[in-house]
Amino acid sequence: MLSTPAGSTAPGGQGESLKPPSTEAPAELPLSVDRIRDRLEREPVLRLDTLPLFRLTVSERRPRYWDLESPFLFEVEPRTSTTRWHDEFQAMVTPDEARMYSPMLTRSETATIAATSLLFAGAASLVNAGFGGWKQSRREGKARAAVAEVDAALAAWALANEKK
Repeated sequence: MLSTPAGSTAPGGQGESLKPPSTEAPAELPLSVDRIRDRLEREPVLRLDTLPLFRLTVSERRPRYWDLESPFLFEVEPRTSTTRWHDEFQAMVTPDEARMYSPMLTRSETATIAATSLLFAGAASLVNAGFGGWKQSRREGKARAAVAEVDAALAAWALANEKK
């Protein structure tokens, strides 16, 4: 019986479909271990003593920057400020307890917080300026002391050289 492609009928026209493939192991495999051994014992036909060299050429010109589409070209300019939208969104998603000046605080408490914040910022800047001035005066005092020491050493050297 001739073999036919799957899903077609036998050439006799009886309309018989093919038998499903059997699940039994074939009696003999289509490969031979002896044949594989013979091939491995032979001298190879192709020998590569060095690594193969592959070359590539590109025959296109590199695009110039004005040929490329810019991600910054807009037909309609985008909005420049979204702070109002951000404030509205924060008001929607932030609970009252976590807001900076929460509605839980009275007006006098809010004013107290704002005033103490401003006073603290002012005091911190004054302390920083005073500390900077103190550091500057120390630096200048050390410089004056170094100049005086060099002047005294030069005067002593001049006196020592005049006596000779």
